Amino acid sequence: MSRTANPPSARPGTAWGAAVGLLARRDLSEGEVRMKLLARDFGEPEVEAAIARLRERRYLDDRSLAEAVARTQARTKHQGPLKVRAHLRRRRIPEHLALEAIRTEFPEGAEGERAVIALKRLQPASPLDEPGGHGAVPPAERRKESARLFRRLVARGYSWEAARHAVLADGRPLEQERDPELGT
Repeated sequence: MSRTANPPSARPGTAWGAAVGLLARRDLSEGEVRMKLLARDFGEPEVEAAIARLRERRYLDDRSLAEAVARTQARTKHQGPLKVRAHLRRRRIPEHLALEAIRTEFPEGAEGERAVIALKRLQPASPLDEPGGHGAVPPAERRKESARLFRRLVARGYSWEAARHAVLADGRPLEQERDPELGT
């Protein structure tokens, strides 16, 4: 018995069947479903008809998906709004829905507080965390650690202002900040 490249059970005969199979495994955006169906060589009219049917039956809802993804990225993975936006873009969520979800998850002024929470998750226990916050660590070493944490927050998608707020709120010095021990 010879094997075929695409056995009948692996590739449903219609775009609708393939789309339902894709959505049974994972929530996908409309753009992701479209891309996957077109990659499987379904015709564009058939793909669009399947997507319209999925929307009509509420199997596809980019707004709800954007909100859920933004919430997970922000609250569970402690990503900032820039990283969340990039993730939503990769998931092919329309820009206006992505921005709406980000505004919901990061209301005005909340980014700095979220960065403080993310900072606490990023930093390992160190002598800097002892009462008084200085431990036996020299000031230059404290600034280096602060700069490293600042960079990690920015890499996680927080703005420079939010990262700076978080580092300073944690009582850590930044390079441009005055350090009384060094007399600067």
